[in-house]
Amino acid sequence: MRTIGPAVLSFIGLRIQGDLGDLTCYRDKRGQLISFLSTKPKMPQTAAQRTQRQTLSAAADLWRGLDTAARATWTAAAFKARLRITGYNLWCYTIMKGDPTIAQTVAHQSGITLDPDPATLS
Repeated sequence: MRTIGPAVLSFIGLRIQGDLGDLTCYRDKRGQLISFLSTKPKMPQTAAQRTQRQTLSAAADLWRGLDTAARATWTAAAFKARLRITGYNLWCYTIMKGDPTIAQTVAHQSGITLDPDPATLS
């Protein structure tokens, strides 16, 4: 069976990114299409990997449960503290590290009270 390569799809105007069948495609910093055959990992996930993924998933679920004002507060604090990350990234990082002093430090640097404290939610 003949397959259509990413160059043909790009030529007809489709922008490819991610997995397409057995191909993984992305664009480099110059915008050139890079593709390679997908590979399956030889080793299954370790317990530590599963724990990390579950913690990140829980952090994302908690973020989705926040109201718009709380999300905006976290985003503003990250911006004002000049962290160059989004409020969502700050939220997830704080939960992943499990260290409440991260949020306290950012709140102190930005002058914005971060509520809710993710340490009390996770």
